[in-house]
Amino acid sequence: MCPELRERWRASLPSIDADELFRVVRPARPAAVAVASPEPPVPVLIAVAAYAATSIVVSAVRGAVTAGVVAALTLILTLAG
Repeated sequence: MCPELRERWRASLPSIDADELFRVVRPARPAAVAVASPEPPVPVLIAVAAYAATSIVVSAVRGAVTAGVVAALTLILTLAG
């Protein structure tokens, strides 16, 4: 590299303080966040009733689908046979 060009580039660069490069700026601590009060726990009886109702509905749907599949297969095999 040409020495004149190098000196011109160096002159155009801003002067940098070496200590400033390694100085760490600590961010300010965030303010304490207000936490909303937690929801009250659901009573155990309501939770058990909801779980039981969901299980009954899921079992009923599963049984209806199974009965429909068996009926369809029976009809197909009867007509084919």
